[in-house]
Amino acid sequence: LDNMRLIVCFLALSAVAAVVTGSVGTPSRPNILFLMTDQHRFDAISCNGNKVLSTPNLDRIAAAGVRFTNAWTSTPSCTPARSAILTGRSPWRHGMLGYGSIAPKYPFEMPRAMSELGYLTEAIGKNHFAMVPHGFAGTDLYDGLEESQEYDQYDRWFNATTHDADPMATGLTFNDYRGRPYVFAEDLHPTAWVGRRGVEWLERFAQRGGARGDGSGGEAVAAAAAAAGAAAAAAPFFLKLSFHRPHSPYD
Repeated sequence: LDNMRLIVCFLALSAVAAVVTGSVGTPSRPNILFLMTDQHRFDAISCNGNKVLSTPNLDRIAAAGVRFTNAWTSTPSCTPARSAILTGRSPWRHGMLGYGSIAPKYPFEMPRAMSELGYLTEAIGKNHFAMVPHGFAGTDLYDGLEESQEYDQYDRWFNATTHDADPMATGLTFNDYRGRPYVFAEDLHPTAWVGRRGVEWLERFAQRGGARGDGSGGEAVAAAAAAAGAAAAAAPFFLKLSFHRPHSPYD
């Protein structure tokens, strides 16, 4: 597939078009909210027949859209699947048959292509790209790695909010196969943080507030928009909102 067809296929199969009040998206260039969860089995959603789980919000999205019931992932584990989404390539082409490090750059990268099409691009939550933006103009990350490996925006927020509480207090490692109840307040959990950050970003966009200015990279986006003038301010958005769970640890 050439790059343009690749973009079309990606958007058709993987993204949800979101209309934000006061936004600048158009039918030909809609605002795009790409919701993603990590290592989430197809049957771990109640609308797919699961009688144990209750997933009303996911069910509502499915009811308002399309469920692809005969679609398959080429690599159903974390970083190889992320490489496929980033590049549109099979594991034999992006080079990751199993868990490993995503390359610093690929010839084609979906966020960079979206930026070149005039979209304001942002990633909130899990990228697992070793903090390389890969074309995203702004990032606000929780990659779920130990602080010795990566000290991301969630880690900074958690330490500042809890006055340096131990994020491992639940007793699970960052890739633990065991499950335990989360010991902190629910609003401190990474899933809650990612959701809040996404809502805040969309509200700022709707108010023409643009990117954030909290030291997490958004200042560059705001400066670029100001420098580019009205044309940049009129750009539609591509927001990747990526939740780390239900990837382990199971808390």
